[in-house]
Amino acid sequence: MPTSCTLGNQPQSLKENGMYFGIYDKQELMTSLTSIDGAFTVPIEALTSLNKSSLDGQFRTVDGSGVAALLEAFHQIHCVNLVRQYIYRHDWDYSKVASFSGGNKTVRHHVDHCIETIRMNIMCLSDVTPFLMEQDPRTPGQLRGNHNIVRKCRKYGAMVDWVKDNTVFMTAGK
Repeated sequence: MPTSCTLGNQPQSLKENGMYFGIYDKQELMTSLTSIDGAFTVPIEALTSLNKSSLDGQFRTVDGSGVAALLEAFHQIHCVNLVRQYIYRHDWDYSKVASFSGGNKTVRHHVDHCIETIRMNIMCLSDVTPFLMEQDPRTPGQLRGNHNIVRKCRKYGAMVDWVKDNTVFMTAGK
């Protein structure tokens, strides 16, 4: 399984008006981040590290050597994209997007699930990088947070490459 040690790290800073910021021309870009649908094998002996002591349940095994898995990071990116699509649902036609089928109640439930997934991930990983306070030039005497800070992040491309190199079958529906 990939780890931050095997993937490496890279500095990354927040850029407002960056390539993922805003509404227009982002659909294909965001979809490219969520289209990684290759499953890989988690060896049976590694299940205890995932708090799974046995194969009880409906887990899909792969040639008896392990259990099929996907990386949670891709689910989380899917959730960010779904929340973004939901926010802009009146500006785009999502009628052919599977996540928007099933009626308003089903879609809202999916969005709520995604918000909970994102919240849990933030609380679990809790970025402790400080952001500095600065004078707000638009409002004299007021402070604002300068969120344009460099973070130490996993190399997303390396994670994608690892999954592609270790894919044992493709999942459907993404």
